[in-house]
Amino acid sequence: MPGLCADGASERAWSQCASVAGGALLTHGTQALPIGRPALIVSLARSGDSPESVGALALMLKTEPELRHLVLTATRKGSLANRFPGRSKGRHNHAR
Repeated sequence: MPGLCADGASERAWSQCASVAGGALLTHGTQALPIGRPALIVSLARSGDSPESVGALALMLKTEPELRHLVLTATRKGSLANRFPGRSKGRHNHAR
């Protein structure tokens, strides 16, 4: 459901955000995302091995390579944490 999210830089700056299921991303592609760019896709997963989650992120990054992404998983061994290593510009932190 679309809504407003606070920008980290200022409580008065707002950005459009939406929670979009992986299935909607697979069937509707980037049309399922809010229109504002640049965009950040946040993937939350326990194992990070769901074919739907991996496929949705792969499709989004293939369609719009400039999309940013953040992957949060409970394990560093999952596909989401390892499939896109060349795209990562940040750090990988894992809970112990």
